[in-house]
Amino acid sequence: MTYTLNHDTVYVVTVDVTKLQPRAVLNGGKLLIFQFVEHHEDNLPDISEKPDIPPSLVQFWMMDDKGHINPKKRFPKPHSRLPGMRGQHTNRAIDFAIALNKFPVCFKDDDGVTINLVDGCMILVWLDYISQLRGHPMPEANACQMILKYMLLNREAFVKAFHDRMYYYSSGTKFCEVSTELSKWMTRQDKLHAAPQDPVRIHPLTHPSTH
Repeated sequence: MTYTLNHDTVYVVTVDVTKLQPRAVLNGGKLLIFQFVEHHEDNLPDISEKPDIPPSLVQFWMMDDKGHINPKKRFPKPHSRLPGMRGQHTNRAIDFAIALNKFPVCFKDDDGVTINLVDGCMILVWLDYISQLRGHPMPEANACQMILKYMLLNREAFVKAFHDRMYYYSSGTKFCEVSTELSKWMTRQDKLHAAPQDPVRIHPLTHPSTH
């Protein structure tokens, strides 16, 4: 698709979010991020065949290349609510969702229709979490899909983990520490993605004049 801006031709490229690495989606701005969430929310994996996923199956940060965990080696701690996920990475991913004002809530509107925002928030946290995995796998990779299924099977624990993180920020001290920097960061991001992009211009080669 093309359009004209100040007599210059601007080319608009349609991006398929399913073909991008998680880090690329995060760096692409809110539009790509929410497209990613919408796509995966409409295509959630089937968890009916897996009634339970033990945390040890998704503790990938502890595993070697063969998928084994060395019990004698020290590793970063798992999350207290979601022991199948690395604690530090999970908290960072939840912070990312909080910064985008996304929360895992479920309610009914005036017409009695149930509005479920839990899965969308979960996918947002999942996106940031898998972007921190070693090797930067694609979302369709088995490891990433296993993590998503683990989260879906533990919705209640996920919501509690989110609430715990919100409580962490609810104190006046923590609020003063993070609110100003979060506000500055969001303002910079909004200005960055709102600014018009300069069209790409191709200049013909010029040769120095000879006398």
